[in-house]
Amino acid sequence: MPKYSRTVFNIIDLSPKSASNVFFFLNELFEKSLDLEYFKSNIKNYSTQEQNYICFYAKAYFANEKKSYLQSKIKPY
Repeated sequence: MPKYSRTVFNIIDLSPKSASNVFFFLNELFEKSLDLEYFKSNIKNYSTQEQNYICFYAKAYFANEKKSYLQSKIKPY
């Protein structure tokens, strides 16, 4: 079993301020139209632990799945 599959991400492992920072960054990234340059230049402003959660939740929120946050904002043709 790869070591990363043993890692369980739970947002309550972070302090409330850090959890807020994670979702603030994700919201800003969404508002900037998921700009990769914004992501690269601003991810460095967060702790390593916050960066892990940002990447984990970004994958969940901005996925192509029907239940994802991103899909809920896309209007069908």
